[in-house]
Amino acid sequence: MSFAKAQSSKVYNGIYNDGHGSKIELRSDSTFLYTYRFDMISTWSSGKWSVNNDTIFLTMIPVYDTVKVYNKNGAFMHYDKAKADEPIPKMQERYDGTVTANTGKRQNYLPNPQKLYISQGRLYTIDLKGNPFKRKSLNNATGIRKYTYYTKD
Repeated sequence: MSFAKAQSSKVYNGIYNDGHGSKIELRSDSTFLYTYRFDMISTWSSGKWSVNNDTIFLTMIPVYDTVKVYNKNGAFMHYDKAKADEPIPKMQERYDGTVTANTGKRQNYLPNPQKLYISQGRLYTIDLKGNPFKRKSLNNATGIRKYTYYTKD
């Protein structure tokens, strides 16, 4: 990595929030962690990030778990890979005897943005036409219209 690139990436390192439940952590080793939490939905993605001029590019890299596969008699057959934290939702019994779905925290359930426009310390998502999305959007939790850009903590 060149000195100029290393210096410029330090400027962007940190944790950014958008006010709608999304958070992006840009790490100094050029990896990122994207999380989203709202109500009963929770998702995450991780991968590599890079900067080109005024745009940050986020490339998601799936994380896989190794799973042991057994036959119907319980004998080990082989190892397989499954996407981490992507189980089929299981039903679980709560303390009061009612049954609820356990959705858990899923990988890439709501995908991370792939490109973010950088302007005045803010990160803007980019719309389908390639323009920064700068309009306000309704926050479902509060009912208040908020900007959708990310700001550094």
